[in-house]
Amino acid sequence: MKSLVFLSAFVLSSVALANNWYDRGNAGFAILCAGGVKAQTLDLYEVSERHGLVASYSNKSSAVEKAVDLLSRLNSLDPARAKMYRLWAQDFMGSATFVAAANEFVKTPDAGLVTLPTDCKLEQAVFQRNPSILNKSRYIVNSTLWNKLDADNQAALIVHEVIYREFMNSLAFEVTSERIRAFNSFIHADGLKTLSAQEYLALLQELHFTNYEYKGLNLALGYTDTKGAWNNSILVFENGNVVRASLSGRHPFERSYFKFYCDDTATTPELGTVTLNSEGLLISLRVNSDFVQKNECALPFIPYESAKGQFIISGTSWEFDANEKPVTVKGALSTAEQFQLNYAGTNYVLAWDPFKPVTVETQFTFDKEMNLRKIALGGAACRSPLNQSVIFTPRNFSSDSVVSLDENGVMTSELGLCF
Repeated sequence: MKSLVFLSAFVLSSVALANNWYDRGNAGFAILCAGGVKAQTLDLYEVSERHGLVASYSNKSSAVEKAVDLLSRLNSLDPARAKMYRLWAQDFMGSATFVAAANEFVKTPDAGLVTLPTDCKLEQAVFQRNPSILNKSRYIVNSTLWNKLDADNQAALIVHEVIYREFMNSLAFEVTSERIRAFNSFIHADGLKTLSAQEYLALLQELHFTNYEYKGLNLALGYTDTKGAWNNSILVFENGNVVRASLSGRHPFERSYFKFYCDDTATTPELGTVTLNSEGLLISLRVNSDFVQKNECALPFIPYESAKGQFIISGTSWEFDANEKPVTVKGALSTAEQFQLNYAGTNYVLAWDPFKPVTVETQFTFDKEMNLRKIALGGAACRSPLNQSVIFTPRNFSSDSVVSLDENGVMTSELGLCF
């Protein structure tokens, strides 16, 4: 016969408060039973009792070695996460303070649904919280309970805390540890090795993991919105490869020809939608309007450097060739600040009227040698009679000009003089 336990942060009135990890923290639990039954972590108990799986333990010696070995099971499907988890596991002892607890820790309310055998109780073995003025150590460990566990159960606790460490600092506002324990169960049962990449990413989304590194790009898997509801991000497969997905708005990247940086922790979860070829190279990128409107981060950009000029251009709509060289970059540019670039000896200037800030559409088109072949800064273009600059002036009732260039940067478009 089993008893039902439900520990949750139900008294908290908001998602943000429920995930104030500095104050609430999270816990790793163990089960203690009467009659001399060996102490066991909740995660290992649930491998069979909740998920119907069979644990496959590591043959290493110490708890940390076992944890690192178990986490290596992620190598084939998730090498970036496996590497991060192993580093955190190796750091566990150095980041822990062991406390000889004569009594139980006050339970952190994040266990969620738990079913226990009769004459058994749940005790908290580890308390984790991001280091701060409140606590110098990331982990506070009940040494009395820790010493009742064998190395396999200690390793299971370490793996639990490592997984939870990621969740504590992600966009998945989980108020219980049920999904963390489930992932730990799958790792311990070595059940991930039979999954395809598509099945594995579907599992990560089901367990509310927020991101995944795919061939050098950090994909957004989902996020919890302000109402506390989980939202899956776009993820489309074809022949076993990701062909359409959302890029994370919180992970910078550097590709061969363009870059993205963002240090704003409050930015929107998704940068935009990408299409990819079978090798994981970008075909297109569309930056989400929410990203443009709701944060202070710069758009993806090209730091252009050649004998013809040095400048930075960015945009919200990108097209790439088969080698991921940008072909066309378009995007919104506000005239709240003047924009100009010099290319092949000619200045291209966006006329700036501080009293009439408007939003304009820019366009830059490159050939396969990364020569600029088309430039549009928004508005009608004309040649200045003073210095031969090309000036783009936004106007209400005229179409935007696109200036064409040859491979040497010489204009091939006929432009009238500015008046």
